[in-house]
Amino acid sequence: ILLERTGSTDDVYNADETGLFFQLLPERSLTVRGETCAGGKKSKVRLTALLCCNASGTDKRKLFVIGKSAKPRCLKNVRSLPCLYRGNKRAWMTRELFSEWLLKFDRQMKAEKRNVLLLLDNCSAHNVVPRMTNIRVEYFPPNCTSILQPLDLGIIRAVKARYRKSLIRLILVSENAGKDTKVDVRQAMKMLSNAWSEIIPTTIRRCWEKSCVFSSGLPISDVISDDHSNEDYDPTDLWQLNAQRLGNDQNVNFDDYVTADDDVHVCEELSDACILKPFLEVPGAASCDSSESDEDPDGGIQEENVSIGAMLESMSRLKRFVFSHDNVPDHIFKSISGIENFVLTSQTRKMVQTKLTDFVVT
Repeated sequence: ILLERTGSTDDVYNADETGLFFQLLPERSLTVRGETCAGGKKSKVRLTALLCCNASGTDKRKLFVIGKSAKPRCLKNVRSLPCLYRGNKRAWMTRELFSEWLLKFDRQMKAEKRNVLLLLDNCSAHNVVPRMTNIRVEYFPPNCTSILQPLDLGIIRAVKARYRKSLIRLILVSENAGKDTKVDVRQAMKMLSNAWSEIIPTTIRRCWEKSCVFSSGLPISDVISDDHSNEDYDPTDLWQLNAQRLGNDQNVNFDDYVTADDDVHVCEELSDACILKPFLEVPGAASCDSSESDEDPDGGIQEENVSIGAMLESMSRLKRFVFSHDNVPDHIFKSISGIENFVLTSQTRKMVQTKLTDFVVT
């Protein structure tokens, strides 16, 4: 009904947050299951991610990730990320952060000359909508999002499944090579963004069909299976290797691992003072615990700037590694060429700018 009233499926979006214990090991899945993580020590090792996509599956917006630290060490000297990142004390979505994201989304739609409908749940962070020109917001009925909201009907779970698979693979390969496997915020964002980018339009469309917008009746398991039917996704072999890593003492399955953090709180819980603040001058209303935190809980390592010489040597090693393997997909070669072109182009641009500056000075 909503799509018929609004028009193209390209112009109907759903956005929702999910919590992620980004360092979670498989053997810890049952330990954290059911944790709400509204604060405390576990908030140091979790992220909140906002996902947004349209009903046709043709547009997946860049992830908005929120951590506990506003300035993690692992992001020092980092100028580009695959997602938008912010930090606050509880690593969750606030009204201020959601408004920031929403206004940016509205500006992008205005630049594209599009008018879109955005469907949201009614969590506290979504309740204050700024003035916008190209986005109209509507809310799902309370307590119905688990059966109505497309992102909750398989999309988020498919993303988490891919993230967990990548984490298991990293653990296995790193431990086999005698390397440390601790994941920091930067690496977690890269893996999560990769997982999001790999979700195919068919998966998204099927989840929309399961929602109130369409009628289908597909179970979530079928949605996820369809997403990976033609790809190297099946986690069975990895899960068996992980069982061997634990000495076959593994009493959880992969689905337990994927859904371990489903109950994590992702939005600020507003006190009465915070709710009344826009209307009344309430003493102490400003203290809503949504301020930025300068703590750096993820234990990430501050990355040093990489010299061009070191980069070229790394590229050479990467190419030697790839060329030494059989049946390498074409997109891998294209990716390597893309990286190499970016490095060389950026460096020659710097060289030109340096020469121009020297010419002006002399």
